[in-house]
Amino acid sequence: MYVNEDGNLVLGDFSVASVMGDTRTCTRSTLDITNYMAPEMTDKFTMASDVWAFGCILLELTTTSLYTQEEIMDKIRDIKEDSFVMEQIFEEISRFYSSDIISLLRNTLKRNKRPTARELQDKNNYVQECVKRSDASQLEKRKRRESIIIPKDQSMFT
Repeated sequence: MYVNEDGNLVLGDFSVASVMGDTRTCTRSTLDITNYMAPEMTDKFTMASDVWAFGCILLELTTTSLYTQEEIMDKIRDIKEDSFVMEQIFEEISRFYSSDIISLLRNTLKRNKRPTARELQDKNNYVQECVKRSDASQLEKRKRRESIIIPKDQSMFT
């Protein structure tokens, strides 16, 4: 995860963490990135494995006040083996988060038949709302940029 120039969180290439473990890039090489690898992973990344990794990040974000990083890493490892662990976590976080977020987590952390990013966007209310807000924000940025563009043939100081 990165913070862009506008202060927004952006998901990047998940494999970069294993290559960029140094102080210049502010990454931690000690992070156990294998937890973010989908249960079916062998040596090939797929859209489904990216959806799994997104679910892991979302799970970490939603449980940060409940578990330490080590505890959530253990839970993610356990979820790969037993989906009941996930349901126990959902019971705990359902007091704080909507059913749409729980549904998003449940779908992204499925062992089999994980939805595509497009399917998540089409079917999950939380994702749809995020996309709407993001689109509105991007539209506002474009409008601001366009309003300050000075045509080449005009000078600022006329």
